Amino acid sequence: MNTSLSKFVIAYISFHDNVLTQEVVEAYNEYSALEGYLLSKGIEPYEEIKSVEGLKSLCFDMDSMISAIKI
Repeated sequence: MNTSLSKFVIAYISFHDNVLTQEVVEAYNEYSALEGYLLSKGIEPYEEIKSVEGLKSLCFDMDSMISAIKI
């Protein structure tokens, strides 16, 4: 497991208001960057999700999209 923090840009769009937001976060990996961002916005998975694709699918099911890019 990676023990050093990396910077990621999180891009998130909700198709309810069509507003794209981008935010720089620090996390250990892409999964923790996405999960931390969603939790900070009050979006909690209704089941345990253990993959990046699972978190992206969760957002898509809620009429939104999310992505992370390591910088």
